[in-house]
This record gives sequence, C-alpha cells and structure tokens, in this order.
Amino acid sequence: MLPLAWAVVEVENKFNWTWFLRLLKDDLELGDGTNFTFITDMHKELYQAMDEVLPNYEHRMCARHILANWSKKWRGIERRNYFWRCARSTYEAELEKNLDFMKKLGGKGIIDDLFWYSKERWSKVYFKFFSNYDSVDNNMAEIFNSWILEPRHKTIITMLDEIRVKMMNRIGQLREFANGWICDISPMALKVLQDNTTKSMKCDIMWNGDTGYEVKENEYLKHLVSLQTMTCSCRSWMLKGIPCAHAVAALHFKKLEPINYIAHCQKDVREAKEVRNKEQTENKISKLSRRGLEMTCRACKEKGHNKRGCHKTKAATSTAAASGATSASAGASAAPRGSSKSTAAPKTRGGGGRPKGSTNKTRPYKRSRVVGMEVLQTESGYTILNVRPLITFVYQISGTIFLD
Repeated sequence: MLPLAWAVVEVENKFNWTWFLRLLKDDLELGDGTNFTFITDMHKELYQAMDEVLPNYEHRMCARHILANWSKKWRGIERRNYFWRCARSTYEAELEKNLDFMKKLGGKGIIDDLFWYSKERWSKVYFKFFSNYDSVDNNMAEIFNSWILEPRHKTIITMLDEIRVKMMNRIGQLREFANGWICDISPMALKVLQDNTTKSMKCDIMWNGDTGYEVKENEYLKHLVSLQTMTCSCRSWMLKGIPCAHAVAALHFKKLEPINYIAHCQKDVREAKEVRNKEQTENKISKLSRRGLEMTCRACKEKGHNKRGCHKTKAATSTAAASGATSASAGASAAPRGSSKSTAAPKTRGGGGRPKGSTNKTRPYKRSRVVGMEVLQTESGYTILNVRPLITFVYQISGTIFLD
C-alpha cells in the first residue's frame, strides 16, 4: 500500500477537511463513498466532513487511538490485552466471551466506558467484507508521518519536494519488490495462508455431502464452511480475503489448492508485468504435510501414539510369545508312548539345505532368480512362471539362463 494524497494546511478543521475530501473524491471518482472504507483517528471535524462529502462510506476508527483514551481510566496489561482481543474478534460469540473476561477486571463500568466508542467502528465483528481488509488501526498513516518527520521542519517548497522524492524512491522500490515475487500472490498473503495451513492440521472436518462442511476446531468450537459461496462462520475468510484454517481444512478435504481461493486484491494484477515461466511443480496440488498432526492409534483409537507403540498391542504380542514358548517346551519334553528310544530325523536349515552331518556339498538345484515377477518353486524342482505378454523375463536354473 502507498499514500495516495497529502496536503499542507494551517489547522485541521471541518473546512480544510471538506476541501481535501472533495479533491480526493473528484480525482479518484469515489462517488458517494459506496464500497469504500476509511479508517480515521479521533477528529470530530473529520467525521462531519466525511458524512457530508461521502455519506455511504464505511467508517472505521483506529483502535490504537481508542485504547489511548480508554486506558487513561482503565490501566493494566490484562485490560489492554483483552481490549485487543475484543477488537480482533471476528464473530459475536468470540466477542461476548472476551467481554465477559474483561468485565471481571472492572465490572460493568469498564464495558460501558468501552462502548462509549461505537463498537461498530473498531471491532472486526461488525466490519463489512467488500474491502478484504481487516485492519483495526491506521498505522500506515502514523508511519508516513514519522517517515517525513525531518522534511516537515523545513520550508514549504523544500518540504514538498523532499516528500515527492522520498515517495518516488519508495514506489520504485516496491515495484522492484513485486517483480521478485515467486508467484502472483503477495508474500504477506502467502505467510498468512501458511499459518492457517498449520492451524488446519488440528481441525476435524465433517462433510454434508454437497459443498458445506462442519469444521471442529476443538471440543467446544466448530464453524461452518461453504466452498460454493466462499464463506466461513468465523468470518475471517471474508474479512481478509485469504482462506482461514477452517476453509483450508475443507479445501484439502476436497483435494483443492487453497492458493487458488485467495482474493483478487491480494494478487499482482499489473498489466505491464512480464510473464514469468512457471515451474512444473507450481501448478500441481501438493500433498498436505503431516508435520504437527497428532497421530491416532488404529488398535485402541487413542491419540498420542501409533499401533506399533500401543500398550495393548505390546501386551497381546508378549502374551502370544509366552504361550508359544510354553507349547514348544512342552512338545519337546514329551516322549512318544510305547517306545524307550526315539530316532529323530536330521535337522535341516531353512528347509532347502542339506542334512546335518552330510558331506555332500552339491545342491540339486540353485535358488531361482527372476527379474520383474515372482517364481513358484515346487518340491520336485520344477519352476512355474506366470508369463505376461510383451514382457521379457529372466530366470536361472542350474546355471542356465532362460529368456521367456
């Protein structure tokens, strides 16, 4: 993002704000403000000017300015943390939960003082979706003010010229940065998608048979996802334009690539951009990594281990081994009835070796070897080969090579 316009005025009042907004409206063809979002600080004159020039705009207030005023009475790190949780809540149940915790830190008065600032202006729960931008503050404007701090102390001509040069260099740097993207999606959007993919590994998903999914994040929290309308009940997907963790889980369930469901505003759409040859693996759907996914045992259906390390499997194996050892020892110690001596057959190794004590070191045949298929060796020495058409097999008997 880049600053679109700036102006130098004597004082920030309704007259100067109206003049600036009218010029901005004419240059950018904003109309009545429909489908445009403005994030402002606490200037009342600015609100009045915007209501007059752009009556249908979406108005958001900077949560950082609200916190600065609200925390003058309600101080403390815990209160500050719960304020940001309320501001970043994306659905009503989450907001109500955070407000209940905040009420424990100051009673009803802390909530009344917070709601003196209209909650529709600073909480994500009430933000609209068309902008695909879920920021709750205007840090960009504050950063710009600090960035031009040195030129602001110079004369008017020098100040404006230095700001122009700084912006010209900044725009060139950002264009070079965009040319270095590995794909058409911005790196920031890819980072958010990567984080959501990691979170999606802990979600359990149930399909309704059509395009709807019920995604269970934990034992008490679940959300509804629709791939047809590209919506999720947590509202994060619609607010940011990037599939949330619940949507990523549903997309992978349908073997779809989440990167193809990122909003158009998160992409580089410059017409003059050079077409880059994509690599062969970029358009392929990659298999979701199992790293970080908690394993489930197939034997006892418990989580935290697999079948090999299951205590039930180990107990069953040890019991079977002990039983087999007992049966073998009992069979070896028992002697045949009606005979004082028993003649035991000579022991052999591996079933195909020579008898123990034999001096004949030649074998009736060599072990069969085959390339590409299995060979069945009968007791009489015959080799049965399952021949397939148009395929050549090699096997060996008694030192002779046969091609089939």
